[in-house]
Amino acid sequence: FFDRVKSLQHRMSDALGRRGPDLRGPRFDVSVSCRSDACANDVRDGGVTGEDGSTDEILFGVPSQHLDTLYCDCLNEWQASLFASVLHLRGKKMAKQPYLLPLNEGDNECALCWNGECYSFDVNQCNFRDCDCKELGLNKTYDIHDRGGDDVSDTVNVMKILIASIRPHDDVCNDNKTSDNVIQEMEHKAIAHAMGCIHGEYSFIFYRPPSRSLSNHPGFIYFGRDPFGRRSLLMAKINSAANARSNMACVVLSSVDFDSTDIKIENNEPDAKNWSLPYNFDEIVAGTLFRLDLSSGELTSVPIPKQAPPHVSPASSHPRGKDSDGVPSSILRSSEELNMYLDKAVRRRVMYHPVPDSNGITGHASVGILFSGGLDSVVLAALSHNHVPLDQPIDLINVAFISKSITTSSSPDRIAALLSFREMQHRWPERKWRMIGVDIPYGEVLDHEERICSLISPLESTMDFNIGAAFWFASRGKGKEILDVGCLDNALETQLALGQKLAGVNDDPLLRFASSASEKGAVSNAQLSAQGSGKETKTCVRYQCNKASQDGCIFGACKTCCSGYQKPINRFLGGSARICPTHNGSSGKKCKGARQRKMTQSSRMAPGATTLPNGKEVVSMAKILLVGIGADEQMAGYGRHRKVFERGGYEALRAELKMERERLWTRNLGRDDRCISDHGKEARFPFLDEDVVAYLRSLDIEDICDMQRPQGEGDKMILRLVAKELGVTKCSGLVKRAIQFGSRIAKVSDVDRFGSSRKASGSARHGKSRGGVE
Repeated sequence: FFDRVKSLQHRMSDALGRRGPDLRGPRFDVSVSCRSDACANDVRDGGVTGEDGSTDEILFGVPSQHLDTLYCDCLNEWQASLFASVLHLRGKKMAKQPYLLPLNEGDNECALCWNGECYSFDVNQCNFRDCDCKELGLNKTYDIHDRGGDDVSDTVNVMKILIASIRPHDDVCNDNKTSDNVIQEMEHKAIAHAMGCIHGEYSFIFYRPPSRSLSNHPGFIYFGRDPFGRRSLLMAKINSAANARSNMACVVLSSVDFDSTDIKIENNEPDAKNWSLPYNFDEIVAGTLFRLDLSSGELTSVPIPKQAPPHVSPASSHPRGKDSDGVPSSILRSSEELNMYLDKAVRRRVMYHPVPDSNGITGHASVGILFSGGLDSVVLAALSHNHVPLDQPIDLINVAFISKSITTSSSPDRIAALLSFREMQHRWPERKWRMIGVDIPYGEVLDHEERICSLISPLESTMDFNIGAAFWFASRGKGKEILDVGCLDNALETQLALGQKLAGVNDDPLLRFASSASEKGAVSNAQLSAQGSGKETKTCVRYQCNKASQDGCIFGACKTCCSGYQKPINRFLGGSARICPTHNGSSGKKCKGARQRKMTQSSRMAPGATTLPNGKEVVSMAKILLVGIGADEQMAGYGRHRKVFERGGYEALRAELKMERERLWTRNLGRDDRCISDHGKEARFPFLDEDVVAYLRSLDIEDICDMQRPQGEGDKMILRLVAKELGVTKCSGLVKRAIQFGSRIAKVSDVDRFGSSRKASGSARHGKSRGGVE
């Protein structure tokens, strides 16, 4: 069978090697005879095959920052090979993977492929023996900050934790009083408990060799993901009808999918037709420790317990009054505590790692933010400023998708990012903020379509492709540095001061703030038209201009002043944005027919105006990318949360948020990790830090949001107050817009694949391009 799937070796290596470009370690091979009734009852100990080893089958490739992959054959014997490549992010010296260490002196070596971070670990929660901790050099409490970053790789520390969890059960084997099966189950649960005490994002594969003390210990392979599923790990099974001894003939574990449709099977072999190649990957269930028996092929699992962080206690009940500004005092108090936990979560993720050095050129950023300019990303950027050394820049990476009819001037995320970028420059002028505008023509999306589809697999919907494409291009970090946003001052500041909408053709604003999302905000064109001729006349908002403002003008200005407000925006965006529908020939009525839709598009931006941001071409070297995933799912940030509240109140909203937290691993995190890490970068999720999640779960839903208030104010209210406390106010009133809509990837993709956005279905299976967008 190895000969049939030999081509998997190079394919897995290519697919996974991009994740860990810094080091490739030697291969580790294991061969164990099958111990089913039909096979001999002997066990061959596994060993190490160096880089010059004679065996050349790839059996096991794991996801390390790394890469890894598993492959086992149970026709006559189980064979497994582990290999890994490393992305170096911790410790002065890289630890080669698979990392090898014997359980006891003279024993066969355990092997670990580790893809993740261990920010802290409390040995006291695991009841490790003092003698084992002392011998292994394992501290009772380990915290990356208390140890000043430590000089040891996380991989080394995790291996010590695993061995310390196994040793007591291995010693029980000598008393001859406990059955083999009971000991094996105790070991399985002990490893799961130890992994649950690790604070950080991870997935891993661990080979535990046969025990010399236990006669019926065949050796196991353990694998799993952290309880939130923040690192990808996929599994595929290949079954053979000819193999009646086991329901598993081959298992493949990998951090990414890869195409196997053209793998050939030799037709002259008698059971060739029984092998079901190609095969499909599935996400490994998060928070579960799987164990593969290397003698029988049996796969068992136990949950990885979610350990409550010892330093996070349930939030005390806060008074339900309101302060002088009408803000509920309970949310205000909760926001102060959330700020503290978020600050520590960001600190864990941005400190103590190597600084990039490209061909001897220093001054590169080591930390980047996937920066939409919205509430989540701006809070992460502001908190990063507290901990990243001032001599290092911080990259703010913003992606927008363009075509002939769609430019950056119609990208809500680009406009929001510019506003927040300028505010941060003013707020912290001592910091070098480097904003990178990543502008992607839709043709380039099609060039990389096959690669992106492979990364989002096993997901395959149009929405998953759009989100995956946005993350893939953003994390690549290739664009133009935006140097000056001063020309936005006059027009946008006037709008924001008035609480009015930006760009609203057909009352569809590019940016929506709390006041424009509520009935108390700017009045829409339709509302003004309905008032008839008896409406009150208003004066132009411009100082010392006494002309009447025209109904529906987004600036509240007369025609002359409106034109003046639009000019600096047009100059910056590289074309005639024509953002006011009233003074640019569009009355806000619904367009009918393709011709009118085309006119509406051209009224918003000049045809062919695809000018990239000012500045030089740059590529972000930051290996650590902070991502805001988890904020909306925990703090009621999406529009659908308001609809749930309107239908069932806070009780229904509480149940909805619980459901969304629990499905994050399957809907978002694996896909996003695969897309971001494909460029040798590592995504980190401060809003999914164990302490942050534990604190938010301890709060009552009414201490997190106030859904009686309008969008942009009551949703995620606790985080909006954190932003104000940090001094970044421009984003604190923005209404949430998902990345596929804010970057405009959904717009250009939907027009291409469905003919228009109205016909699009995000849940539809992603299909081939129709070539309808230029």
